[in-house]
Amino acid sequence: MDLTPPSEKRHSCQIKRTETNNYNTNMLIIFYRTKFCPRCFFARKYLAELTFGIPNLQIEEREVFFSPLETGKEGIHMIPALKIGEQILSSAILTRGQIRRFLRENGCLPIDS
Repeated sequence: MDLTPPSEKRHSCQIKRTETNNYNTNMLIIFYRTKFCPRCFFARKYLAELTFGIPNLQIEEREVFFSPLETGKEGIHMIPALKIGEQILSSAILTRGQIRRFLRENGCLPIDS
């Protein structure tokens, strides 16, 4: 059981610094999907709803259909999938609750959301 306080877990997200301001950081969430996948559609909808209005999150969508080998090398073997730093969440069906829990555990959502 991980007893690390949530305030310290926030740093587990991949941090990217913008070129214009060294003090402005964004947390990167990579969302792996294909545009033909209905499960991915719902996972994308849940992700957008959960992260709406949180300015420090950056969501990058990756189309798996055109680069399956590269996606596999990144540790993604099933879609839909989310990756934050080295942490991966993937399942045949990603529920809103699973996505919320994953974002919280990686410090991308406040505990009370």
